[in-house]
Amino acid sequence: MARKDPYADIMNGPETPGSFDIIKEYDWTSVPRNAPLRAEAPSAYVTAYGMQHSQLRQFIDGYMNIFSPNNSSTSYGQSQNPGLDFYKGLYSVNKTPIARFNFPFFNDNMRSFSSEFADTFSPISQRGAQMLFGNEIQGAGQMMESLGGGAVATGRALGSLNFGGTSVADKVGKLSEKAAPFAKQFGITLNGGMQTIGAPGTFIETPKFYQYSNTDNGVQVGFTLSNTLEDDGFDKNYDFITKFIRLNRPFRTGPIGMTFPAIYNIVIPGVRYIQWASLEDFNINLLGNRRKIYKEGSGEIIVPEAYTCEFTFKSLTLEPSNFVDPISKFSDGFEGYSADRRLNENFAAQIKEDIKKEQEAKQRENYQQRQTRQTHKENVEKYEAGRPDRFDFIQITPEQRQAGLDAAENELENLPTLK
Repeated sequence: MARKDPYADIMNGPETPGSFDIIKEYDWTSVPRNAPLRAEAPSAYVTAYGMQHSQLRQFIDGYMNIFSPNNSSTSYGQSQNPGLDFYKGLYSVNKTPIARFNFPFFNDNMRSFSSEFADTFSPISQRGAQMLFGNEIQGAGQMMESLGGGAVATGRALGSLNFGGTSVADKVGKLSEKAAPFAKQFGITLNGGMQTIGAPGTFIETPKFYQYSNTDNGVQVGFTLSNTLEDDGFDKNYDFITKFIRLNRPFRTGPIGMTFPAIYNIVIPGVRYIQWASLEDFNINLLGNRRKIYKEGSGEIIVPEAYTCEFTFKSLTLEPSNFVDPISKFSDGFEGYSADRRLNENFAAQIKEDIKKEQEAKQRENYQQRQTRQTHKENVEKYEAGRPDRFDFIQITPEQRQAGLDAAENELENLPTLK
């Protein structure tokens, strides 16, 4: 039995993503549908993609994507934004998206994030593990601070001691004054005023590390869908809501298997670009009066006057400055965005195809090497098995052997020593 595709009725075909143009075709405003005035409404363009592999496979593919020659410093020689092109291939998604959405966007926040420097390595750079020699490097820094701070504390303690009516601090100061002329001959300047011993306090400054953390705020999208402006308003709204819920929940395929929720590419023209995002918060409420009706093919459904929709999308990666340029490159509205995404999807698919070919070529090379080694081993074993003993090739008759022994005996008897 064929496995059910949970997104089959969301897409418009096996190679055609579903389209939900809320701006033009849904009742979020009293302006008539498809009116030219709606084209001027602020939009958030969102494309949903299905994940191809398991989480472990995604993790491994992520590292393969990093270390692949396709991502070397010279791989994107023709690219205007190689860092962005790298992000495009970071997640393994199906080439054909599940659906594209055109949401109204009226949020007041454009961008909000924080930057932080700290005296520890960034947790993002370590990817959940300790960086190689990270503990040793930080330990060395702490040791130096301990040595410096301990020496200073000891100096302060000794500075108050008196020897012969003079404190240690004063003695050090006088000693440095006497040594100054001698040190000057070697180009050394002694500053008697910069005394550690007896200083009132200490504070050691060390360079801090930038923390590569995903601190950008999520993209918040909110609008209201009316069920009373048009006769088919409720049917369209309910269809969109139920499909969007299914898109963002896992689907169980059996006792063990489950799919992943979709991930998204988001563009808000002139405001925000996110290459990969997840739906962090989903909130739909019933607004106004409501009543229960019977819907053909579904059963009884509670229908409100309107639905309020509030979604928050959170980036799955850092949002580097590479994401700034694409926020204003789109034109021709939702159709232009869709065309640009098709180009990007083909580009990402080509990268994955190149990586796949590279891995297959490596596997063939390893197989050929193993075959060569095995053939060599078999040839050596055949030679060893069929080779005669190194003395077996000498054929001697009993008479020849006896004659040889007699000759050797005669030579021994004629030796001067024996005589």
